[in-house]
Amino acid sequence: MSKTVYLCGPMQDAKDSGEAWRAKLTPKLLELGLTVFDPCKSEANLGDGTIDASKKAMAGWLAAGHRELFLSHMRKVKEDDLRMVSESDFLIVYIDQAQRPGGTIAEIHEAWKHGKPIYAVTYDAIKDLNHWVLSDIWDVGQLFDNWTQLIEFLTKEYGATKTQDKSLVSRVVTGLQEIGKQLSPSK
Repeated sequence: MSKTVYLCGPMQDAKDSGEAWRAKLTPKLLELGLTVFDPCKSEANLGDGTIDASKKAMAGWLAAGHRELFLSHMRKVKEDDLRMVSESDFLIVYIDQAQRPGGTIAEIHEAWKHGKPIYAVTYDAIKDLNHWVLSDIWDVGQLFDNWTQLIEFLTKEYGATKTQDKSLVSRVVTGLQEIGKQLSPSK
């Protein structure tokens, strides 16, 4: 039976609403035979069709003092995101301390409460990570320095090596090296 993964990470403050890393990672996960829950594709998050439109609508409601419209929308978003966390077998988390990770923290903690593995990638120094979040991740999962490490781990744990498809492993790792280059901060 296919395992299900929830892609967790900041959306509100991400330049691309968190869509790029999810879109690049999803085909690799599908190649490993995993089912992917992507909150960027969730109807509750999309509102009138895009995450950007949804974010603009919420900002407008806040600016105009329409608290109930904002709360109604956010209740749907939270309910849907936490449902996906609940129905997933594990989480993949992208942590970028430069972005406010409000929902990300709630989703990580929800997964931790239910003993679901949490596999996180960050380019930030461990000392800079929120201690609560770090303890949740380390308690039930692992923290990776880059996407390639994560995919190599997932391949061994959940994917292609169980069927000895070495070419698949090679394609997935190669694809993730490109994602890592695009997401890693330039120094």
